[in-house]
Amino acid sequence: MIDGKETPQPTTQTNTPIERRGVERRELSTAEQIQATKDWLRTQREKVEKRILTQDEYDDLIARSMVAREKLTERANEKRRKDPMTGLWNKGEYTHDYAELLNSGAPFGLLIFDIDHFKNVNDTHGHANGDRILIEVSKNINSGVRQTRPEGLNDKAYRYGGEELVVLMPGMHTKEALTRVAEEIRTSIGESPFYVETDGQGLHIPITVSVGGGIHKPYDDVNFFEKIDQQGLYEAKRTGRNKTVII
Repeated sequence: MIDGKETPQPTTQTNTPIERRGVERRELSTAEQIQATKDWLRTQREKVEKRILTQDEYDDLIARSMVAREKLTERANEKRRKDPMTGLWNKGEYTHDYAELLNSGAPFGLLIFDIDHFKNVNDTHGHANGDRILIEVSKNINSGVRQTRPEGLNDKAYRYGGEELVVLMPGMHTKEALTRVAEEIRTSIGESPFYVETDGQGLHIPITVSVGGGIHKPYDDVNFFEKIDQQGLYEAKRTGRNKTVII
């Protein structure tokens, strides 16, 4: 006691949820999620019984919850099928779609894009700039493929691996049409230098792609991808790069 007044006692701090910021939240198990959902449904039914909710409001609430859950599941599934850097479909999705097109027996087009001298870009300007360029090239390719056709017939662009990007084109019948799409994408990439920052300085560097492609017909062998890669893309790079070779 000081001057007739009680001395304030130090308070003991407790680990409240707000203060325990460093503690990670534990994910609920499947059984716990099921129980939590059952509890929520029971609460909503009780609200109907107590006339806090009408039956129509209850039905609307359940319907909205189911649709939201389906959309979340759909987005999660799509996310697993896409390349996290470029946003293009991943190699697993390509393998699935390629097999389906082979089994359909219908003609389809295949284009393989490879960024020219990409290793030099990474070595000179850094991998962060290389990643940015890969993303921009991917956007160019994705915006250049056919996206307004009937369901199941739209083109799809994939990141096959590294700087190798692939497009599958269902219903593509002619070499001329395939060449036109490939050339439009190739020129759109090469006509404007890409902006990068190196050592604090902004630079515009030219980026080009080499393209190999072909039309798969029912009588073609199953090594069609390898044929395009080795004969089309390799020939484009061997004969000067920044060109399209359709076999």
